[in-house]
Amino acid sequence: MTAPINDTVALIGFSAREQNLLEVFFSGSDARGLTLQNPERASALLINMDTDSSLRSFRTWAEDRKERRPVIAVVDSETVPDGLIALPRPLTLTALKQALHKLRGELKLRRDRAGTAVAAGADKQHRVPGAETAATAVDQDTFRAVVAEARLTLPPTGPSGGHTASGRLRRLLDWSESLRQELEQQSCGSLPDLDVSREPDRRRLEFRLQGSFLAAVLKAVSVARKRGCATQVLGVPGALIYFPGQDCFSYDLDPELLLQMTRARFGPDELRTAERADLTEPRAASAGREELLWFVALMSARGRLPAGMRLDHARQLQRMPDFSRLLRTPHGNSIAELWRSSPHSALDVATLLGVPQRCVISFMVAAEAAGLFKRKQGARNER
Repeated sequence: MTAPINDTVALIGFSAREQNLLEVFFSGSDARGLTLQNPERASALLINMDTDSSLRSFRTWAEDRKERRPVIAVVDSETVPDGLIALPRPLTLTALKQALHKLRGELKLRRDRAGTAVAAGADKQHRVPGAETAATAVDQDTFRAVVAEARLTLPPTGPSGGHTASGRLRRLLDWSESLRQELEQQSCGSLPDLDVSREPDRRRLEFRLQGSFLAAVLKAVSVARKRGCATQVLGVPGALIYFPGQDCFSYDLDPELLLQMTRARFGPDELRTAERADLTEPRAASAGREELLWFVALMSARGRLPAGMRLDHARQLQRMPDFSRLLRTPHGNSIAELWRSSPHSALDVATLLGVPQRCVISFMVAAEAAGLFKRKQGARNER
């Protein structure tokens, strides 16, 4: 039977937070044409098998099946039985993209073979000539049992530490020049100028902080400062921890995952905070509070306004943003200089400079989160 033209992947055995982030990834351009599908119909499988028992269980079910599909196995080491594409933990976007590249090659080879195979040999097991790893897959009839077994053997999830193998720190938000330029162009979204006096336009412009990654990160800072100890954001892959003494965040996974989380929505209580009194200093890649909050707020807003934040409220920067560390938004220098010179509302800034409304809004949301605006004594939060 001819393989489907559109390559699809099914996700199996992941925690809710990892499932959410993987769904966000596959909905974006980084997936390069691969889309998600239900397990029974998918071209390939991406399965969490990070324990020896779950790996053995899967191999038992998959051996000697007539119908085979490629499998990417998320494991705790790079060593897996022949036939599986290994995706070792900790998960990084770079490793995921590399595994998907191998998967695309395998699927293409299978399509090429299917185009020349005769019906009489369709039920015969073949090894793809030239393939470095033969792909293991699952018989449709026993698939649900494999899923159940994989889920049962998953280890419980909980707070993870911020250690690295080498113990040496690196800068967390250290983007390549090409990616930095791409992020800067994406930072303001694509909304047109809107009349915020009209309710439909206002609703189109606003987004809710509740259930966002930004809200959880802001809460972690607030909790840590009140209690005077490191505080971790739970419910996301890896360990994202704020250290109030050093006024910085640390994160032990690929920073591009932070970008994916800014685009995700989370359910009630899915993101939580937890004190980490056992940690006194960062042990993973770190970024200053101002730098990380600017980035998370910028990519969460993308030209939109948190519900309750006013565009007609006059603000003034207490200092210029350091664009050697912070992502430079379109028209960022001009906006910063005007807002540093004297108080203005966001609407006034857009009018005076003649720049798109979305550029001013993105800058304002990021600067507000990073604490760059002056605070009037006794002023209340807008949100």
